[in-house]
Amino acid sequence: MKNKILNKQNIYYILIFVIVTILAILGLSSSPLNKGVIQNDSAVFQIMGRGMLNGQVMYKDLFDHKGPVMYVINAIAYLINPQIGLFIIETLFISIGAVFIFKTSKMLVNKKVSVIMSLVYVMLMFISILGGNFTEEYAMTFTSIALYC
Repeated sequence: MKNKILNKQNIYYILIFVIVTILAILGLSSSPLNKGVIQNDSAVFQIMGRGMLNGQVMYKDLFDHKGPVMYVINAIAYLINPQIGLFIIETLFISIGAVFIFKTSKMLVNKKVSVIMSLVYVMLMFISILGGNFTEEYAMTFTSIALYC
């Protein structure tokens, strides 16, 4: 009987996750190797998320012009772990996006080309997100899911 966890399909997903994790460790400002997030928007998102968990009211006690989804994502990251929760969330979002790019492209081309396309997606993400925790990073995951559906 085949091992359900290590079937051929799951190997591709595991490969994508491992590559994303390695690149995330090296490229995200939320990585455990870095001293913390220093970008303005990202720091604001984290402050707003932490404030939500401390009972502060969004747009009353704390204000920024972005929508609440970014603050909720950062609050969840803070709940997971104040030091590496954001890194975990970002790695998962990028991995999920890459998996859905793989699944979508697999409908049109073979698996090898689909792996290449998902890796190109990952590389473009790390080039364009400039350290991470930006709205575009999370939006791309939802966009890749929508493309697949």
